Amino acid sequence: MQRNNEQKWALGLGIAVAGIGLMGLIPGLTKRRKLRYADLKMKAGHGDIAGVVPTNLTLNVARIGLGTCGVMAAQDEKASRLFLRSLGGICTLFGVMGLMPQAQARNFFGMMPLNGGNVPLHLGGALATTFVSTEFGRQMLKPLVTKAVDRAGDLIRSTSPQRFDPLTAEAHGETPTI
Repeated sequence: MQRNNEQKWALGLGIAVAGIGLMGLIPGLTKRRKLRYADLKMKAGHGDIAGVVPTNLTLNVARIGLGTCGVMAAQDEKASRLFLRSLGGICTLFGVMGLMPQAQARNFFGMMPLNGGNVPLHLGGALATTFVSTEFGRQMLKPLVTKAVDRAGDLIRSTSPQRFDPLTAEAHGETPTI
């Protein structure tokens, strides 16, 4: 199946968002700490992913759900564009709420911690998805993506070892090893 850039971004971001959600569920990757936010009502699974990004069970489930939507949306061009724009809106909302001083906003009414390391994560995701899902962003990224893919292909071809064919090795005076 041939995918356009938006479908590739939807698939990649869907996998990344779901991956972050799954990381929040793995005890070794999430450092459990005593509750730092007194106004956080949903305390299950509270901790910091990699010691940086505050999370809890609700936020992990939301990330896994959004990531799954991204993977499913990558199958269709219009659905992937809708997913990217929706994810951009959600990330913008969560990033701005994480910056607000009111406890109800930065903890999404006691359900999810949105402050701390979540702010740059959400605002960066909002910027990336909004850029990729607009015509301007697509036109700007097309030559960069093409050049990066070409360079990666050249690098892979230049560093891959030559294939050894045991049938022709004896003809060239080489000894085949098994």
